[in-house]
Amino acid sequence: MSRVLVKETHKRVMIRLLILFFLGLVISSCCPVTTASTASAAYTTYYVATSGSDLNPGTESQPWKTIQKAAATITAGDTVLIHSGTYYEKVMPVNSGTDGYYITYQGFGDGEVIIDAEGGTRSGCIEVAGKAYLRFIGLHLRNAGYANLNAAFSAFSGTNHLVLDNMIAETSRFGIMLKGKKTDSEDPANTVSFVTIKNSTVRNNAAYGIFLYFKVTDSVIGPNNKIYNENEENGVPVDDQYGIDLDTDCPGNPAHGPRRITIIGNEVYGNRIQGIRPWNSQNILIKDNYVHHNGATGIQVEDGCANVIVDHNTSVYNAQSYEYETGIWIDSTVNAVVQNNISRGNQIGLMVTFTDRALVRNNLIYENNRAPTGSNVMGAVLNSNSTDITFVHNTVWKNGESESRGNLAFCIKPPVTNTVIKNNIFSESNGAYSAWMNCPLVSDFNNFFDSRSLRMQWLGADLSWPDYINTSGQDSHSITNNPLFVNPVEGNFSLSDQSPDIDSGSSLTETTGAGTGTTVPVSDARYFTDGFGLVVGDAVRVGTATAIVTNVDYIANTITVDQKIRWNLGDGVSYIYSGMEPDRGAKEKGVP
Repeated sequence: MSRVLVKETHKRVMIRLLILFFLGLVISSCCPVTTASTASAAYTTYYVATSGSDLNPGTESQPWKTIQKAAATITAGDTVLIHSGTYYEKVMPVNSGTDGYYITYQGFGDGEVIIDAEGGTRSGCIEVAGKAYLRFIGLHLRNAGYANLNAAFSAFSGTNHLVLDNMIAETSRFGIMLKGKKTDSEDPANTVSFVTIKNSTVRNNAAYGIFLYFKVTDSVIGPNNKIYNENEENGVPVDDQYGIDLDTDCPGNPAHGPRRITIIGNEVYGNRIQGIRPWNSQNILIKDNYVHHNGATGIQVEDGCANVIVDHNTSVYNAQSYEYETGIWIDSTVNAVVQNNISRGNQIGLMVTFTDRALVRNNLIYENNRAPTGSNVMGAVLNSNSTDITFVHNTVWKNGESESRGNLAFCIKPPVTNTVIKNNIFSESNGAYSAWMNCPLVSDFNNFFDSRSLRMQWLGADLSWPDYINTSGQDSHSITNNPLFVNPVEGNFSLSDQSPDIDSGSSLTETTGAGTGTTVPVSDARYFTDGFGLVVGDAVRVGTATAIVTNVDYIANTITVDQKIRWNLGDGVSYIYSGMEPDRGAKEKGVP
């Protein structure tokens, strides 16, 4: 071949290559080529039925037989629909989903999907270890047995982003268990995190209904779960039987415990011991739950907890089996806010013990009068090595019986220090005393009313109201008038238009200087909270200005608010109120 021909051939090849290159650009711009990454967007729905075969392709017409076959096959974005029937297996997902592309295990909709562990033949029904972005919807898990860590559903460290929706978990040692590592590290490998459990029934489990153990974080229990036990009907062995429990080992290290957990909108009842109990847990919100007929305390915030808010719960008719139990009990905790709750029909309505800084406000505590014996039947008990308790704007009505201490028992076991009792209504005590106070405190702007003559106990002395006023130096602005509730028998403790408690309370604290800005110095910052990152901080009134609290410094006694305001020296600082002054009691008239 001549050199000219070679050169001409090379030129033609280069021209063809250039043509192909530009043609490729045109094609790719108008018609993208399907690659491995884009092909994965074609997510698949698979099927399982008891009549299927694991040799099938898992299609609707040729389903698999076991859920585990699906668990070993499906990948991010895929769904498996499971036909009704009983599946005798333990399901252990092999693959994870991704953010926005959950793997979903769901009932087909033609009847119950039951995964049965056959009385502990298998230690669980579904077990997730080190996987992420999984959803389980409409499955019934049962019979994992009562030994060790047997759970109908369990998730272990390294697991995150799970959703359990419309599930049933029953007749196992634990109904649902999330177990992180025993460590203070929040490395994802050590934690179970971002789990939501909602719309589910967890029943008749021997030890715990829902159990968060060691390092579990950023998770939500609720709404619309029912967690209960029918102790005398189902043959479940007698074990601890807590409803919802957040825990470590005992006595445990708070650094190892659950953090940033929300328990919201659940019904918890019939458990042999506590209904809801966080232990060694931090930044916990317990809100909008209905907790009733449990053997011991309804909601107990226990040893080693910090930054806990108990808000808008109804805790009634607990203490069914045990002595000295309560509707709500804050015990050995640092920074607790207990607000807007109803506690009724328990042995003790609300109790604070061994706690550092508890803000108890706007609660209805009434008709707590049932117990094996009468002496420990009381409304509010503030007790036992506690400090910095602020008990404000509560309504306490008809608690106690016989020779009990009645509506208020303060410092049965000293010391209790730096306590303020202010702007409350204590009415119609059923106990021997209208109030029983055994340590020094600050008490004022309250209403103590009984149809009978008031009987006060102050530092060991049994006193009439006039003698109490003259002896104690307390309650110089308090009154003893009928609060005129709208209908207390029906649980309506709103103040009627003629109530003497309207506009007769006091500001909680006052500013200690004049200024303009967002950080306000006050005499006592303990009345306020920034919500601990769990909820929005308090809405407050500073003089005539209103704002939202974003930070509280309890050492420096300052509150920081969300907008620039102006205040004068001595301006009153309170929660939002509608009249000339705050009302007494839990129900400020004109404020939702």
